[in-house]
Order: sequence, then C-alpha cells, then structure tokens
Amino acid sequence: MSLLLAIILTAGSPAAAEVPVAEPAPDKMTRAEIRAHNGKVGNAHPLFIRCRRDVEIGSLAKAKTVCRTTRDWAAADYAGNRTARDTVRLMHETAGNVGN
Repeated sequence: MSLLLAIILTAGSPAAAEVPVAEPAPDKMTRAEIRAHNGKVGNAHPLFIRCRRDVEIGSLAKAKTVCRTTRDWAAADYAGNRTARDTVRLMHETAGNVGN
C-alpha cells in the first residue's frame, strides 16, 4: 500500500470519521447530490467526491467530467504509478537483449 493511499485512508478529523456515510456512486449522482454529500463528510474524508474535467484532445469544447471519491483517485494514482515503475523496471532488465 502506498504511503499516500495510507495517509488518505487514515486522515481526517475525528468528527469526519464518525459520520456514517454509505458508499457513494459519483458517476450516477448529480452535481447537487455531490455537493450535498460533500457537505456531510468534509474534504478530509476518504469518501469526499472530487471531479475533474477531461478535455478531448483536438477539441476546445468537447469534455467529459469524471467524478470519484478521494479514495478511488488515490487508488487510481497508485495503480498508474505501479504500472509506470513496472514498465521502467522491465525496460532496464531487457536493455541490450535485442535480437535473436
């Protein structure tokens, strides 16, 4: 488990940790529902929902909004970094082994 993921999962004020909140489904929630949910949990809670706007390459107007919980963003970051580390490690291991 990465240090960032561990910090995010254990961080938060005692008041935020005591709030019983069901696991949200950010992809099925409206912006108003997300705001209401975030108002209940606080921004240090692992179930706080963060949204990001991904603009399509080559377009100035076409974009997709992606919303996930802080815990899900941390897990995605960890998985992406792990993949990058594994790729670099594999490239270093196979350097010079080109050909038959």
